[in-house]
Order: sequence, then structure tokens, then C-alpha cells
Amino acid sequence: MRVIDKHNFEEAINGPTPVLVDFWNTACLSCWQAVPALKQLEIAYRDRILIAKYNVDTDIGIIERFNINKVPYFIFFKDGGPKFTVEGFKNIMDLEKKIREFL
Repeated sequence: MRVIDKHNFEEAINGPTPVLVDFWNTACLSCWQAVPALKQLEIAYRDRILIAKYNVDTDIGIIERFNINKVPYFIFFKDGGPKFTVEGFKNIMDLEKKIREFL
């Protein structure tokens, strides 16, 4: 998984590869619980998408920009724009189903 921040965020979401951004913070238990599922997605889609993590504690502006009220918060970007969002983490199947819709 690639760690991104305010310095390379635009580059990551505007690149040629679609990217699933996991917005998280260190105090969030369900954020940590999502990591194994994200690793599975990274392996399953390694040549088709990028999985990136963005710690919202390092940039409060990102919370306002995307109206993030709860973490984990996932946004799937393709062609520079958001295609879907998911608030909270339930299971890998929900994320994978949405990803497949845009590939």
C-alpha cells in the first residue's frame, strides 16, 4: 500500500491507474481492522488499481474537501475524479463489488 499525503495526493489520484484511497487515523480501530482486507485487494488487483492510505490527522483540509465525517472513509478515483465513496468498513466484498463496477 502506498502512503500518500497532501504533497502527492493530486499526483496519485490523477495518475493513469485507478486508486482506492483509505482515509484513516491512528485512533480508529476499524481502520486497523480494514488493513488485511486492503492487502487482499492490493494482491488481487495489483496490476489494475493502486491502494493508498491517507492519514487525515496530518491534513485537516482533506476532511473538509471531501466532507469526511467518519473514518475509515474510502474514495475510489479513476480518471482524476471520485467514482464512489464508502464510509466505514464492513467487509471486503462490499469494496470489491464497487471496484469491479468501475474497472
